[in-house]
Amino acid sequence: LRRAVGHIKNMTEEAVKADIALINHAEPLLKAEVYKPSSTIEFNREGEVLLYDCNPLKSETVYLKYPFVMYETSVPLSVINYFYNPLDLSYIWTSGFLLGSLMVAGSPRFS
Repeated sequence: LRRAVGHIKNMTEEAVKADIALINHAEPLLKAEVYKPSSTIEFNREGEVLLYDCNPLKSETVYLKYPFVMYETSVPLSVINYFYNPLDLSYIWTSGFLLGSLMVAGSPRFS
């Protein structure tokens, strides 16, 4: 029975310990200063602050030199030009345009 009573602590000592802990661990008052950066803060596409990034495709807008979709869009135009021939071109020009667009659209493009 004596061991079971020993686990109860004196509440006045615990209250004093808690007050001392609050005084010792209290954070100092923050000064009301406004942070003014020396340069513009940049953010990447995920909204994270960008300090240094070796992959510019993640943070910068990429403007391609020419649209890659022109290769694929030339195929239907050349098929229409080959079968309907609205420009009244000769067979050599229409077949050349068709074969050329198929070869260019089917070729691999390296970025």
